[in-house]
Amino acid sequence: MENSKLISILRCLNSKQIKQFADFVRSPYFNKKEEVVKLYETLSRYYPQFDAAAVDKERIFAATFPHTPYDEKELGYWMSDLVKLLEQFIVVEETFQQPAEQFPHLFKFYLRWNLEKPFLKTLRDATAYLESLSRQDTEYYHNELIIKEQEMAFFDKQKKHTHHQSLTEAVESLDIYYLTRKLQYSCEMLNRQNMLSSEYELNMVEEILQYLEKAPHNHVPPVAIYRSILLCLMQPNVEQHFANLKFLLNEYSHKFLPEEARNMYLYAINYCVNKINRGNPSYNAELFELYQTLIHNRIIFEGKYLSPWTYRNIVVLGIKNEAYEWTETFIHQYHPDLAKQFRENAYNYNLAYLYFSRKQYAKAQKLLSEMVFDDVFYNIESKSLLMRLFYEEKETEPLLALCEAFKIFLKRNKLIADNKREIYLNFIKYVSKLVKIPKGRKDQLQELLQQIANNRQMVNTEWLKQKIEEKLRNHW
Repeated sequence: MENSKLISILRCLNSKQIKQFADFVRSPYFNKKEEVVKLYETLSRYYPQFDAAAVDKERIFAATFPHTPYDEKELGYWMSDLVKLLEQFIVVEETFQQPAEQFPHLFKFYLRWNLEKPFLKTLRDATAYLESLSRQDTEYYHNELIIKEQEMAFFDKQKKHTHHQSLTEAVESLDIYYLTRKLQYSCEMLNRQNMLSSEYELNMVEEILQYLEKAPHNHVPPVAIYRSILLCLMQPNVEQHFANLKFLLNEYSHKFLPEEARNMYLYAINYCVNKINRGNPSYNAELFELYQTLIHNRIIFEGKYLSPWTYRNIVVLGIKNEAYEWTETFIHQYHPDLAKQFRENAYNYNLAYLYFSRKQYAKAQKLLSEMVFDDVFYNIESKSLLMRLFYEEKETEPLLALCEAFKIFLKRNKLIADNKREIYLNFIKYVSKLVKIPKGRKDQLQELLQQIANNRQMVNTEWLKQKIEEKLRNHW
């Protein structure tokens, strides 16, 4: 039973919903089978873990019906009934959470029975609800379309041969919603095409862009933003498109739910990353500015937590842009916003990385020594940082010893992906070669530099190149 559809759904409910579902199951409107009520009461005792031994079918059956012989077929029927009730409960809960979802059902009922006053009251309520929203995202225009369509349907049913603006307004709402969705999906298709080398047919995109050239719809936030994103994807060398996108995001991002705003910013982030990868380092500053905005407005947060990978990306960018004071403040300020299982390691590693970048090697080493290596990622990254630290401190023997230990760790640990293992093994190999090159052998240094240039499967490439070039410049 542990891997059943029933248990997998129950695990997703929070403690409040578990109690609410108990009331739902007991309601005779939804369920008249006492066996289903008893089955749920037994199962709910094992929330939230639902351990395999606890929810063994025979054990659950015996606990629920102690005086009845085990019948797997009957249990299967009751489990199926519970799943159906769960799905009904989810629909009801989601509808209650979203008032806009309730209005279409009321509109249809009142239209069917030609109840003019209740319909007009619901129309006023729906319009007032829409106007009360601070956002103007894709769903806003979808809800506006529903309202305008229902208003048009109501007017048509009156059979009055007079002009009414409802048809015009419904068509306008349809146009905006269509443009929004079409641009949004076209952006994602182009994005996937670039990332996965997949081919998609972008039907009518050129025609839509031509139409928007004449009627830009800059007053409609999702149309304006998705149009700019699409132009950035289609014409990446026209940098004015990125400038327009930045302006629109700053102007309108507060009008979207965080998830949609975050996805919009990710397109801008990817644009900057592509520019940097193509040899334009000036976009590091643009990228840093985007992340600062995302942090300041908490758009980058996933629920109440900041991803440890985003936390690290921001630290790396802050250091690249030499914003050391800002970065240190960021590390301390947002440390509590990391999920508990990542918090201390992420904090210690990123602060150590900052100290290393500022040549405060003793502070960096102290923090690295305090890390608890229960996470493979931080284990690897900390060893890699410690290697660079030993090199900078000219501690050759500890460095070579660490290289050997690190190599053994990478080869033995089965949790490390093969490609990740290779890039760190290459780093170890080239660092070991560098420290073993005898003084005065510039030819060997130049050969090593060429080997690194020919090998893209490595981490910390720029740091290692810099160290070799320093020795070449200093007539080492």
